[in-house]
Amino acid sequence: EIRPYLNLVAIDGTMCMLGVPPNSLQLHAFDVIGRRRSLAGSLIGGMPETQEMIDFCAEHKILPDTELIPASYVNKAMYNLAHGHNDASRY
Repeated sequence: EIRPYLNLVAIDGTMCMLGVPPNSLQLHAFDVIGRRRSLAGSLIGGMPETQEMIDFCAEHKILPDTELIPASYVNKAMYNLAHGHNDASRY
């Protein structure tokens, strides 16, 4: 059932589904058009593909480049992301 999740999406928001759901989806058109929502999807992100990527990285010693920020910096980090001040970072 997608409706409860779709109702969490803000006006003009987008819900992105990764992978293929196990069952077909039923969608009420007004849940999308009534609040100008979008529904997008990608085959990338399914469990088998994710596990394959993790195994590949482990085998080749590919590690993430991470940055730990204090909680007091979260608002500044979100501002920077929203305004494109640091294209290399994803928090």
